[in-house]
Amino acid sequence: MQRLVEEYESGQNRFDKSGEALFVARLGERVVGVCGLNLDPYERDPAVGRVRHLFVEQSVRKMGIARALVSEVVREAANHYRVLLLRTKNPAVDQLYRSLGFSTATVYHHATHQMWFTR
Repeated sequence: MQRLVEEYESGQNRFDKSGEALFVARLGERVVGVCGLNLDPYERDPAVGRVRHLFVEQSVRKMGIARALVSEVVREAANHYRVLLLRTKNPAVDQLYRSLGFSTATVYHHATHQMWFTR
């Protein structure tokens, strides 16, 4: 979460380019989760998006918040990109992404997971 805040404050990543978005989960006034959608910074292709900075506060994990955030990212990405990429080393997060339809077979060097969209 700290990296997201630092990148936002520095202007490095504000999720404000065309096709980008930042989704926030709240419980009351408290932010308990975030997940972003960016144009993929590693590929030079405007049809490639990337899931960025999925974070859910530990006290509210296992409540479906991560699933809801990623689902919103996927819905938005389908309107702008041909493929959505991400990178994770966390086995539990890997399971989440695969359960949402991501494939681990990817031709992209900087990604562990991909989801293709048809238009």
